[in-house]
Amino acid sequence: MPAAPSAPAAPETVRRVDGPIESSRSAPARPLMIGADEPASTVVAVQDVPPPPRAVRAVRPMMIGLEETVAAPIVTVREAPTAGEMDLVVTPLATPDDWHHFELALRRLPGVGPLRTEYYRAGILKLRLRWAGPERLADAVTSLPGYRVGILGEDRSTVQIRVART
Repeated sequence: MPAAPSAPAAPETVRRVDGPIESSRSAPARPLMIGADEPASTVVAVQDVPPPPRAVRAVRPMMIGLEETVAAPIVTVREAPTAGEMDLVVTPLATPDDWHHFELALRRLPGVGPLRTEYYRAGILKLRLRWAGPERLADAVTSLPGYRVGILGEDRSTVQIRVART
């Protein structure tokens, strides 16, 4: 004799995730706001305390938030280049990587001695270097390998150039 048909199984419930998901935690276990279930006697009133007076700074900060991180103002003395030194102001060098590549190319130029970075900010690089070449520095940097160089300005101890990588 054939077996009796069994009752159909209950369909499996499927939890949908394409809408709001109800929390599996019980709602009364947590307060809606931190401290909402504390008695009123433990609440402390906030006193209005004036902020401490700000110290007057002799130097304008160069970066946002610098006044909080530096206790005393840092004063840097900018001196004119000494005999045999030149300042080279280069723009645009958008990234520190561009700055590094330009500096490596400049070090290979004949006549360039020791150089140091005065500053790099907003794509502008200022270098101080010892120049001992037979021609003017402005003429020498126009033949810098890997760069197209335009002279923006020049005086006795400073050359300003515009560069583009080729």
